[in-house]
Amino acid sequence: MKRFARFCFIITSLVFIPSLYAKEFPTKPIELIVGFGEGGSTDRMTRIMQPFLAQILNQKVDVTNIRGKGTQLSIEYFLKKPQDGYAMLSSTFAPYMPNSIISGKANYNIEDFDFINLQWFDYDLIAVHEASKIDTLLALLETIQKSQTPLKVAVIYRSAGHLNLNLLLEKFNIKKEKLIYVFFENGQKARSSLVSKKVDFLIISAQGSEIIREHLKPLAIIKETRAKKWDAPTLNEAIASTGISLPILRGSMRGFAVSKVFKENYPKRYRYLVEALKKTLAQKRVQRALKVENIGYSWLGPEHSNALMKESFETFKSYDYLFDAQK
Repeated sequence: MKRFARFCFIITSLVFIPSLYAKEFPTKPIELIVGFGEGGSTDRMTRIMQPFLAQILNQKVDVTNIRGKGTQLSIEYFLKKPQDGYAMLSSTFAPYMPNSIISGKANYNIEDFDFINLQWFDYDLIAVHEASKIDTLLALLETIQKSQTPLKVAVIYRSAGHLNLNLLLEKFNIKKEKLIYVFFENGQKARSSLVSKKVDFLIISAQGSEIIREHLKPLAIIKETRAKKWDAPTLNEAIASTGISLPILRGSMRGFAVSKVFKENYPKRYRYLVEALKKTLAQKRVQRALKVENIGYSWLGPEHSNALMKESFETFKSYDYLFDAQK
């Protein structure tokens, strides 16, 4: 009887230990800080995951939107928080974070963060209005070069698209003065400017452009391989006849991050959050909910995600001269 009672005590203890540990963290709501306003791509990604993550954590999860200065204000807000695991960043980290650091306006570095997971990647699209007489990327470049008046292009300032455009102009010896850059802080307004024919073409995130597909004539996608969703050649396919080829620069990279200080000071909490995010994304219902909105749900994990962010930083740093002082 005593042996049975002891056995029951051990089993009860084994069951109870995880619940005791769970009560140690989190014991209060966790705040997800989004670097953009409500309704945008990153905000939708975060809010779709919010209830599922809360269920895994067995704790309330709040979303706070802090927009401005290309996510810089949201990062500064986050860094003022106690770095104890109760606040996380949800953002489009590339290209915004590298740009704010390289421009010298940020008081933080890439090494100050641990990118738990980058789950959603995008590529850029070069397109004209569907009524345009321009049918190919080479025809667009020729029009830019020969036009007596500068063409207008809609672009997100210091985005991968902005960088890709400037690199394209450099390779084809086209002066930037041949274009009027119309800069936007979000893709929705940039796309609307093309739909209303306020600009001649745009270079923007491809995924977010699907909602205005009927108004677009895609000329090229900036990707290594063709995309099933767009009837357009890759950038290098579009210019192959010239003998010129360009490096394919990554577009937006979205996901979740914490500070390196938190990871070092609270290793158990850090591992707990990593596993919670991994379990959340592993759920089929979460994947289905994200897929409906054309939002990615890859699990790369911290090691791969941090390596990609460092690569992105070095890429933008090496091509920073292409931006000059365009704004």
